[in-house]
Amino acid sequence: MEDSLHVFFRCPNSRSIWRRANFFNVVCTVADSESNIIVVIFKILQLLTQEDAALFAIIIWSIWKQRNNKVWNNVNELQSYVFRRAIEQLHGWKAARAVQIRNKCIADLMLARGRSHQSEVHVGEALGLLSALKWVHELQLGPIDFELDSKIVVDNFPSQTYDATEFGDILRHC
Repeated sequence: MEDSLHVFFRCPNSRSIWRRANFFNVVCTVADSESNIIVVIFKILQLLTQEDAALFAIIIWSIWKQRNNKVWNNVNELQSYVFRRAIEQLHGWKAARAVQIRNKCIADLMLARGRSHQSEVHVGEALGLLSALKWVHELQLGPIDFELDSKIVVDNFPSQTYDATEFGDILRHC
């Protein structure tokens, strides 16, 4: 079964991309010794310099984009292109970052094919926001602007009315 850990770190195509980074051994060692994607990402981030951590994050994004292009657009991207795109995006981000004052966290929901999803999408989006808020708090980051693509979550956060549903309970914890 193809999970996030496989897609980002264990797949031979992803390994080929990571091999181009000077911290390839760190990525492989941690990814091969852990079974939880969140633990893998945060352990790697703790081991990298600030510069390498930024590249690490943008490589994950570029691999995600490669995967989406393959699944949704039937477009195959070479690993060299995926890595180069990450480098170019990082340079562009650094140039734009020079004028940005606040950090931004984009919380989004991912649904995997072949899995049974019992909740509505906006509930998953709210859970993503709650998880992101917890991470930001635990890492003592801030101030951070959160960006969501779920109008239902945005319109109901913070809610002035009591909502007795699972969705309302999640938003109360945010």
